[in-house]
Amino acid sequence: MLFRSLWRSHSQAEARAELLSQNLATLTEAYVAAHISALDNSVSRVADELEQQLARQGRLQPRDAEGALQRELARRSDLDGLYLLDTRGRLLLGGLGADSVEPPFGRTGLAQSDGELTIGHPLRNPITGTWVLPMSRHYHHPDGQSAGVVMATVPVSYLSLLLSRVDSGSSGTVVLRSAE
Repeated sequence: MLFRSLWRSHSQAEARAELLSQNLATLTEAYVAAHISALDNSVSRVADELEQQLARQGRLQPRDAEGALQRELARRSDLDGLYLLDTRGRLLLGGLGADSVEPPFGRTGLAQSDGELTIGHPLRNPITGTWVLPMSRHYHHPDGQSAGVVMATVPVSYLSLLLSRVDSGSSGTVVLRSAE
């Protein structure tokens, strides 16, 4: 009788712990997704503005394009940088030392031209030297052809701070990983 009661109590505690873990995972996913959605909105605003420039003027004016990048950077303290790349992944605008540095993350956003946000693997930003997660989106000419990529780089330290706010208990761990 005592053994059966202990076993039932153990089973109930185990089921409750599993439910709490599932709930924590669901909430953490929603929390991170909301932040990524906000970052995507920033990249989308820049891409939309560039597409409007292309539709009005037939080409980008560097000063106007740089203005779009700078306005969005001023809105977001969680970005390491915001860059404009051509269709081959070469840096056109944004960041320090743009004339002399060819960032290796240009190809990250070129994989998908369907207008969806592309999130790359963490890497060291050659312009700022910080570990970042590149997030990019194509912008298009009025005829639908890709005109290039808007890329935001989010410091890995920001994502660490974001995940550190999730209390997973004294022996719990929260991990962000790719689907690959």
